[in-house]
Amino acid sequence: MGMPFSRVAECYEKLEKITGRIEMTELLASLIREAPPEEVDKICYLTLGRLAPEFAGIELGIGEKLAVKAISIASGRPLREVQRRYKETGQIGALAEESISKRVSLLAFEEELTVTDAVSYTHLTLPTTERV
Repeated sequence: MGMPFSRVAECYEKLEKITGRIEMTELLASLIREAPPEEVDKICYLTLGRLAPEFAGIELGIGEKLAVKAISIASGRPLREVQRRYKETGQIGALAEESISKRVSLLAFEEELTVTDAVSYTHLTLPTTERV
């Protein structure tokens, strides 16, 4: 079983609050030590804001409008409401966190999302020529 993506998200949330490089490095090293070997590369690329090595030519290219729409879909909140909150806050990450924490579940049950799942699903949203 892969590492739950929620574990990676928790780590990133902690990183945002840390100012010291040594503490950041220790936190990331701890996350990488916990990760299954087949997901270490994925976690490293995600940490760099990428899905794959730079030479692969894969760019997320997610504009603000697409990100807001994705947050709306993922959270079950109406698009107009998410757009309004984005205009108020101007912070896409904070908006995503807020929206998902208030998510309207579309399923009676949910499976834990793994790092591999998250990267695979993101690849599916890319134009066909950029998928790996």
